Amino acid sequence: YIPQAHSHLYKQKCDQRWIPSNILKRENGFEIQIAVPGISKEDIEITLKDSILSVSSKSEGKSENKMYNLKQFDYSNFEKRFELSDEINREKIDAKYEDGVLRIFLENIEKTEIQKIIDIQ
Repeated sequence: YIPQAHSHLYKQKCDQRWIPSNILKRENGFEIQIAVPGISKEDIEITLKDSILSVSSKSEGKSENKMYNLKQFDYSNFEKRFELSDEINREKIDAKYEDGVLRIFLENIEKTEIQKIIDIQ
């Protein structure tokens, strides 16, 4: 779910599993927080193609041979996609991973005010 106030900036697309995330409005853009406990940052990939920001993890070969009575989460393989608006600067996207939370920082494009006097002919 994306709050209506921010829906013009991005759209969230996700695979069949629900991966919890927060999207925070910041002074100069947005911060996406994605909860991925137990995943090492080396197993997380962030890519940008056109306007689609994809966050994924594929932990191949790390399967556990355990018998669960109940298993409510498994973040080993996931993909989460966000469609970025034209207001986001594609050159200024940063990420940080700490304590099981991936934080992606998106900056808005700086708008410069253009003032021009138009001659009337």
